[in-house]
Amino acid sequence: MPQNTRVLTSAPLVERIKSQLQHDVRRAHAAGVHPRLAVIHASPDPAADTYVRLKAAFGNAVGVPVGVVRPMPNQVTAAVQRLNGDEAVTGII
Repeated sequence: MPQNTRVLTSAPLVERIKSQLQHDVRRAHAAGVHPRLAVIHASPDPAADTYVRLKAAFGNAVGVPVGVVRPMPNQVTAAVQRLNGDEAVTGII
């Protein structure tokens, strides 16, 4: 590797962000707020499966339960409306 070359890695930044989010989630829990994410997954694309799996893993790693809903394509709006009315869900993607 040339002398002036620097290897960049995102791992330390990801860990710092994860640690801060874990702290924030603990503070939210202490205040009586229990974040919960719902992911609406209506794509047949395998890349979307990977995206959803990674979001769920990260959410769970920071203490935010993640539920995945797989509606039929013509039921996405109804799924959003149902989740929007669910007081336990604090975020929807």
